[in-house]
Amino acid sequence: MKKEYWLDLLKTSIAAFIVGVGCTFFLAGAIGADPMTTFSQGLSILSNQTFTIPYYGLNMVMLVGALCFDRKQIGWGTLIFSLISAVTIDITSSMMAAISSYVRFIVFFIGMVFIAFAVSLVANVKCGKNPYDALLFSLIGKYQIAYAKLRFCFDAIMLVGGIFLGAAWGIGTVISVLCTGIIAQWFINLINKK
Repeated sequence: MKKEYWLDLLKTSIAAFIVGVGCTFFLAGAIGADPMTTFSQGLSILSNQTFTIPYYGLNMVMLVGALCFDRKQIGWGTLIFSLISAVTIDITSSMMAAISSYVRFIVFFIGMVFIAFAVSLVANVKCGKNPYDALLFSLIGKYQIAYAKLRFCFDAIMLVGGIFLGAAWGIGTVISVLCTGIIAQWFINLINKK
């Protein structure tokens, strides 16, 4: 395999780790999580499983969706991303201490920026994107929709689904729906300028 492919796998692994830490920060902030985490929490409640099982299952459903629209978005990085992010969430969640109410918003915001930055890191990799973004970029390629708009729509669907499934949510979840795509688009534009 080419050196570029291995570098893309490394970027994907780093991004997956950052997403895992970002999800943990969302949860530790206790003012709401990102929409996918909210939906995964709802699935966890519904299925009576630990968080990681529905999270990984949801990733696999998105992977299949991406395969239907644009197989170029899928690769080893897609599977590696799912595995590393899930394991990172499990490990870092157990290490997180209780956070005072004054610090919750800061921790939440750091989590949101981490996830948006991780998305931008893997926006142009050739080894496969994370399943969520593989599906989104597949749809972008097919329908020429801006990332921020499509991310907003998918995040809103995840949020509403998670709420209906009984997941905890709060003002942070709504902020995440409104801002994560915009922040990710800003990072993508910044990286693409170089």
